[in-house]
Amino acid sequence: MKKLFLVLLCAVMFAGVSNAQKVQWGVKGGLNLSNMYSDGDSANNLAGIFIGGSMEYKVSKWAYGFDLIYSQKGAKSEEEMLGERPEIHLDYISFIPTAKYYVSNNFNFQGGLQFGINTNAELTYKGESKDLEDVNNFDLGLVLGGEYVFDMGLGLIGRYCFGLTAINDDDSEDVKNAALQLGVSYRF
Repeated sequence: MKKLFLVLLCAVMFAGVSNAQKVQWGVKGGLNLSNMYSDGDSANNLAGIFIGGSMEYKVSKWAYGFDLIYSQKGAKSEEEMLGERPEIHLDYISFIPTAKYYVSNNFNFQGGLQFGINTNAELTYKGESKDLEDVNNFDLGLVLGGEYVFDMGLGLIGRYCFGLTAINDDDSEDVKNAALQLGVSYRF
């Protein structure tokens, strides 16, 4: 699977170099409204950010996008403990390859996978933070959404990331990430 993915990535990159006018580089960032879910239960949303770079290779109405972003995820407990709700903060560096279909010259629907590497995991309660143990270093998710790109290169992004792998590394509970991303992009 990894070899197939690398071959496809190299093919798209090579095609982009040989036909550079179809490749657009950009930056993107915005708000993450994330939570965690397990067997129908979920926690309250936690606000964070996402920021990073992107590349898009467009072929007629289809395009292939590649994002490399820093993303803050986590959740806030539904239950108060001594007047405060504990929060779990998870930071990821994510690679997101997507397939995009342009309904018009400016609007596309997109879907793909998110491959994330955990860089930080902590529990915050009463102003103190504690590192979390047994957090899975790898996060795999499914991404679905859309983007509207104005002619000047500025874009509006809305997409949802469904976690496919458990956050916990110890198999004690099958808790997964979920995040709604709302943001802006700019293409050079």
